[in-house]
Amino acid sequence: MPSHTSARDISAIGKYLVEFEQYLLVPEVTYPEEIYIRLDNSGGKTEIRVTKTEDPPLRTILGDTYSTGQVNFMTSSKAYAIFPLPTFLQYKTYALNVLDDACWSTLAKYTQRGWRTQDVLWEEEESPYHPIRKLRRIGDHSTWRIPLDMTNMEKCSMPNEVFEKAEFGMVLSSDGHPDTELNYTIEMEIFSAFTLRYQYMFTANDDDFWNNMVEDRTDRLTNIERMKLDEKRRFSFDNAALHAIRSSPVPIKSSDVPNTWTYYDDELPKWYEAWKEKQRKKSLGIDKFKDSDLWRVD
Repeated sequence: MPSHTSARDISAIGKYLVEFEQYLLVPEVTYPEEIYIRLDNSGGKTEIRVTKTEDPPLRTILGDTYSTGQVNFMTSSKAYAIFPLPTFLQYKTYALNVLDDACWSTLAKYTQRGWRTQDVLWEEEESPYHPIRKLRRIGDHSTWRIPLDMTNMEKCSMPNEVFEKAEFGMVLSSDGHPDTELNYTIEMEIFSAFTLRYQYMFTANDDDFWNNMVEDRTDRLTNIERMKLDEKRRFSFDNAALHAIRSSPVPIKSSDVPNTWTYYDDELPKWYEAWKEKQRKKSLGIDKFKDSDLWRVD
């Protein structure tokens, strides 16, 4: 059973498995994985692989997996199957990323468990309703979601709505042999900002929204927030600093956030609707205001 977590949470997971679930850490395994095993009375073995990730774990799960049949995971409150139609109803699994020597033993295990491995969809299988299509969202209608019993459990700090709106794209690709070596590649981008509490994953379909509208607004809001800080705590604000912010897996440490700091995640849905309306009017050649009318002083 694989488990993906951010690097900062790894020690807590390992401690829990050893102290409360009677697992043993396999000492020979090195970064970025830790393997824990537990033997039962009949001689069977349960194995948990904990993988450390610098990016959000979801990006690693989607981007570093061999086949669609493996993209099933749990968060603190729900279980998710991203490709349930082929995986659980058709018992098929399709190639994600280039299939190299390291993947064949894994795919062989899936064959022993009843799955057939296919590189990509046959032409007659393609459909806008099939889970394998160009644009997907974690919480869309193609995903199976099973709520978990949260009795006496602490809720995750990130709302499900943020996680389930994460978008990813699926691209048909080949490794130089388009007739014999086809596979799908999952693509996504990550946006971070000091004035957003969470990270957001998106595709090229919404690139203009994130890298123009959201980037511009969060940069300006970040400047306002930093100027509210005491001068000694005020960080630099130039292009290099902004690039570092967006490249950082953790936009800002919670312990460093003053009580005057404001986040704008709740504004994103309104910004997105405004952006879509702007795109619609742009396509029709309609401008809501002319600059001369908007700024005219009567």
